[in-house]
Amino acid sequence: MDIEMPEMSGIELAQQLSDPPLFVFISSHPDFGAQTYEVDALDYLMKPVRVERLLKTMKRVYRIIDEKKTASAEIKIDQKDAQHFFIKDQQQFIRINFEDLLYGKAWNSFVHLYLSNGKKHLILVGLKSLTNNYPQVIF
Repeated sequence: MDIEMPEMSGIELAQQLSDPPLFVFISSHPDFGAQTYEVDALDYLMKPVRVERLLKTMKRVYRIIDEKKTASAEIKIDQKDAQHFFIKDQQQFIRINFEDLLYGKAWNSFVHLYLSNGKKHLILVGLKSLTNNYPQVIF
């Protein structure tokens, strides 16, 4: 999406969407780069866009799309037993004990959960949403 458009800026449009898609902003002005991260932009490309740079960005877009297909979009926390939570992995729920959770790493609209047994799970929930909806999960 271009930053400068006739009716509103690309950033303003992105802010108005409740479920925004992956955004890559393109502009000839270097001043807007930092603002694009406020709307979780995937990248910020400067005009004229070099083919190599565009290809690098597109690889990243495809990687994220692939990860979204395999990420768990469902989390369940039993309010009575705040010792664990469940994430849906394909067709089954996996129990994750809070004590086994080493840390979570936010990445775009995903959170990577790293466990003490060396396993890593990807959930399709943003860190802000995760901490707002599940305050028991502390990162």
